[in-house]
Amino acid sequence: THGFSFLATKEGSSFQDKRMRQAANYAVDKDAIIKGIYGGLGAPASQNAPPISFGFNPDLKPYAFDPTKAKQLMSEAGHASGVDLVIEGVNVSPALTNAMQAVAENLTAVGIRTTVRIIPVGQFIQNFIGGKWPDDVGAIGVGSDHTGHLDVGVAFTTFHSCLKKTPFYCEQAEMPLINAASTEFDVNKRRKILQDLMAMNRENAPLIFMAQQTNNMAYSSKVSNFENKVFTLNYHEMKIN
Repeated sequence: THGFSFLATKEGSSFQDKRMRQAANYAVDKDAIIKGIYGGLGAPASQNAPPISFGFNPDLKPYAFDPTKAKQLMSEAGHASGVDLVIEGVNVSPALTNAMQAVAENLTAVGIRTTVRIIPVGQFIQNFIGGKWPDDVGAIGVGSDHTGHLDVGVAFTTFHSCLKKTPFYCEQAEMPLINAASTEFDVNKRRKILQDLMAMNRENAPLIFMAQQTNNMAYSSKVSNFENKVFTLNYHEMKIN
């Protein structure tokens, strides 16, 4: 799930206030970015997980594009005159780089004056693991990756919770649900816990929820019963004719 995560644990950040994080979500026209930059491949993200992941909450809706609502929330948070924001990201594809620039333009239009800074992938990974970002950086170009496990609970420990070794988002109110999910062995009960967590996390808006992206793979016509779930292939079920 593509997104832009706020460094919400950074002391003095305007985005420690969830109203500012919500405002940023209302400020971005995800539909236009998906249509104009992603070529229509994807859908606006309603939460911090793709639909295929265990714990995804189907009842949640994406934040609407509503610049007026964004400005209202900024005013309520005491930032009617606007704030400055630097987003650091990496150039992994022209589409994602263009999307970052489009997000910056949308945010700037409501008063979140945004600058995009592209850094090398190695430096980005080092900062992400070590939690050491430049003082002026307020958000980073990363959403949540469920590749290899497709589980909401597992993703939270890596990205958006107090359990991350160097957390950039830590909401104590979410921790009882995160901890309960990690010790619940009943499948249906655990799914419900994670769906409740997704609803709470959407409200807290730790990131700008951008897009559930589409992965494309090609395979020979000789292969049947092919299935791709976020790069996890069903080799045990495929057949070669």
